[in-house]
Amino acid sequence: MERMSETMERQTIAIDEAKCDGCGACARACAEGVIEITGGVARLVNADHCDGLGACIGDCPNGAISLVTVVYEPAPAKTAEGGHAHGSSEQQTRGCPLWSISLDSVSTDAGAQETPKSPSRAVPNWPIQISLVSPTAKWLVGADLLVCADCVAYTCPDFHSRHLPGKVLLVGCPKFDDRERFVSRLADILSAAQVRSIEALHMDVACCSGLGRLVEEALKRARTQVPTTTTVVGVDGRVL
Repeated sequence: MERMSETMERQTIAIDEAKCDGCGACARACAEGVIEITGGVARLVNADHCDGLGACIGDCPNGAISLVTVVYEPAPAKTAEGGHAHGSSEQQTRGCPLWSISLDSVSTDAGAQETPKSPSRAVPNWPIQISLVSPTAKWLVGADLLVCADCVAYTCPDFHSRHLPGKVLLVGCPKFDDRERFVSRLADILSAAQVRSIEALHMDVACCSGLGRLVEEALKRARTQVPTTTTVVGVDGRVL
């Protein structure tokens, strides 16, 4: 009996050409060479190589790029004899596989129901990494921001239920992130979005405490005043 091929899912980008003005910022931000400006707009020219990380999203000034889920069939792994292996899908997809993507399977309808294999995200927005967020994203306007050090969610067991409700989440690391890029992007967000409030959430460790200072510097650069609070979480996950 012929073995039925297994399908898997991964993330890639989708470009709304109606919103694109052809500025080329996304193409410059893409290290994989996936995007080119052709016919005055950005287009995917090598979708198989998209890493799905969305580094281009934060550089688009028009919100024309989004992450979507696609279904693909892993390319069969070749054996030493030149044939094809029929092992597990995990074995077949190690390394850098050749993706077989059908963009017809991509749903960009925000109201589409997710399948059981793709559970609903607990985060209220995407992307969440500060360096990837476009300052002109509509969901930032008038938002209550939760600027969170990225270790917190792994330590705090009730992170999603206690800290996220009603907030727009921005995540970064005050130690390992490029601090200038962090402050500059947050300042751009504060200048463009006129947010209502900011909560800085970080761990009770020295390297993490700098988050509050980065938020303060961003506020100074944006020349704006926003009600700001700071919440500190201990290494045992409790709010101090």
